[in-house]
Amino acid sequence: MDNSELIQRVSKLEEQNISQDREIKELKEDTKNIPRLETLMEMVIETTKENSATMKEVNKNLTGLNSKVDNVDGRVGELEDAKKENKKITVDFILKIAGGLILAYLVIALNLK
Repeated sequence: MDNSELIQRVSKLEEQNISQDREIKELKEDTKNIPRLETLMEMVIETTKENSATMKEVNKNLTGLNSKVDNVDGRVGELEDAKKENKKITVDFILKIAGGLILAYLVIALNLK
């Protein structure tokens, strides 16, 4: 091997070394972010656990609320039915009284003639 070949080989090795130095610096920068990412992931996991517990409680409350609403719906239905029945009884009563008054009037009117 002559001197020029050695110089070329050393030059290539220096270029490779420079390139590898850049890659190492980039990797160092990337590894600096790993602890931050780990911390963020732990925070996300903890928040998810808290949200899960909260959502379970909300679901429990909504289930209770739904059963109460169903109970109120039933009671409202009963009240509406009772109101309709009372209205029907009142109308029947008024018609009977009106019929009785008309009948009484007719009896009185016929006896007077």
